[in-house]
Amino acid sequence: MFLVILAEPHVITGHVLSVPEAYAESAASLLVFGAAYGVYLVHRREVRRREARLRALEQEAQVSHEKLVDAFAYIGVVNRRLPLLQKLTSGLLAGEKGNHHARKDVFARLLAVAVTSVAKADWGMFRFIDRTSGQTLKEFTHAARHFVLLKTNVSNKDLIASWAQQRNIRVIGELCVIPTTDQEMPTQGYLVFPKTADARLGDEVSVLQAIVDQAQLLYKYLYS
Repeated sequence: MFLVILAEPHVITGHVLSVPEAYAESAASLLVFGAAYGVYLVHRREVRRREARLRALEQEAQVSHEKLVDAFAYIGVVNRRLPLLQKLTSGLLAGEKGNHHARKDVFARLLAVAVTSVAKADWGMFRFIDRTSGQTLKEFTHAARHFVLLKTNVSNKDLIASWAQQRNIRVIGELCVIPTTDQEMPTQGYLVFPKTADARLGDEVSVLQAIVDQAQLLYKYLYS
């Protein structure tokens, strides 16, 4: 571009007969600078496009990094809980299915793990409700040694209605509720514990959900 500007007077001199050389040189300079400005605009647009693409790639990399961190965190939780979940399946079913006390002990131990080891709450409750009649079929409770558990006034209607809440942990007053993910069974199980434990759960919510679903399967196996 600079070479064109330098060579312009020599090219125009003697070649433009009908237009004064000064006007011809001005017109040529205008064309040259116009072309230069056009090249500058194209280059700037290309730079902006590349910068936008770079920002998009950085955002994608950030999202991928966050997902990777979350995945490793989840894997860590699962690895810590695998022995526990195994204990809650084959270990609890080692008892005699037909024995009333053995069946009750299965849910008592399962609930103790959910309340004491995972939720770290003062008390908790499994309640199994007939979805059609709304009646309680079975209820199991567990309380910490220092805690005196009084009657928990939570209605079956409220528990069933908690399905409408689009969240992992449903809230009914001062209570947290985690229902089974199985919406097809006529009998549905619910884990209930005090709301004060909600802030401490973090990634343990998925473990509690797995325990509730396990309790649902055990109920079907032991009481059907």
